[in-house]
Amino acid sequence: MLPRCIAAARRAVDDTRAEQAVIQPAHGRGYRFVAKLLDAPGGRPGDAPAPPVPAADVPAATLGASGFVGRTHSLARLQDVHQRAAAGHGAVALIVGEPGIGKTRLSEELTHHIRELGGEVLVGGCYEGDGAPAHWPWVQILREAVAATGDTELRQQLGVGAPDLAEIVPEIRQRFDDLATPTGPSGEQARFRLFDAVSRFAVARSAERPLTLILDDLHWADASSRCAMSHAIHTPCAS
Repeated sequence: MLPRCIAAARRAVDDTRAEQAVIQPAHGRGYRFVAKLLDAPGGRPGDAPAPPVPAADVPAATLGASGFVGRTHSLARLQDVHQRAAAGHGAVALIVGEPGIGKTRLSEELTHHIRELGGEVLVGGCYEGDGAPAHWPWVQILREAVAATGDTELRQQLGVGAPDLAEIVPEIRQRFDDLATPTGPSGEQARFRLFDAVSRFAVARSAERPLTLILDDLHWADASSRCAMSHAIHTPCAS
């Protein structure tokens, strides 16, 4: 609905998605009006625009927490997915839409909700362009988990996959310098061991409290990151 409304608004003011001279997407927030304001509503050319209405004067029905509006239904659906996952029924949800529609902001609101309930959220973002290492979103997720966990608990969660995970997250080997170099077949089998180690780590970590993994801008993910996600989806959750 919103993309169609924005397209109609652009046609009305002779703007295009390519030019974006009047309406531009604001990443993670929605859209913004960028053209020069000539007339104030009900005033004369050159008059100063009317001051914005304070948030306190906006009806509660139109103002969400932290200014989050218009996507309460989507947020409610994601909260329901989390509730079922917290009950032991793992799930995957995809947030799709045009750039600037507010996908990242929706993820931020979901993260705030989950953390308020005592759950854990780990986030990894995919990089647009060349130069990002393989498995980049998973590297970020693992680094965040490693930094937030004590040695004893972390070693238990890493399990036998610790040497494989240390190959993409050097911080793990810095914490545990006794880790051996991974042994066994290389190539595709080594990739499978890594994917399995990532999945088992997530399962072990979710045994303590509900765990949500957010992969932002997944359409930019490299093939290895997508394969790791596919493997994780098909790995049984902790009971």
